[in-house]
Amino acid sequence: MSKVFEIPTCIPDLTHHIVKGEHPEAANSHKYHISKCTWDRPNHSPITVAVKVIRVLQPKNVLDLTERYDELLQEIRVWGRLQNEHVLPVLGHVYGHGHLPSLVFPWMENGSLTNFLREHETLDRGERFRLLQDIASALQYLHIIAVVHGDLTEQHFG
Repeated sequence: MSKVFEIPTCIPDLTHHIVKGEHPEAANSHKYHISKCTWDRPNHSPITVAVKVIRVLQPKNVLDLTERYDELLQEIRVWGRLQNEHVLPVLGHVYGHGHLPSLVFPWMENGSLTNFLREHETLDRGERFRLLQDIASALQYLHIIAVVHGDLTEQHFG
């Protein structure tokens, strides 16, 4: 595949090490979908990862792709500098999952915060409060380093 849209070298290219899963779409929104895949790591055990595929519905021309690519590069510039225990790290990127390169993140077995709470209805107040503290800590970290999350929903808390 031609790499017309290049990703900065600080985010490793995992294209030849990511294997698509049986159920390709694990979650989605109007801007992206998440695929559950396997990272076949050389000299290590394979691990499950999430591949975030940017949605580009029927691109009419290269300008449609370029605009979404610019958004992706901005996201990479931001994610690439985040280092916090409550913020998922970007593990790499892949080509071939959509029109544009896709980002690879650790797989969160419990999914979004909504899914987690649905599956764990018996959490006591203390456990729920700890979740809120973790979320507040992540947001505080983002604001301290001048990052404003422009699309904050329960899907982003995994």
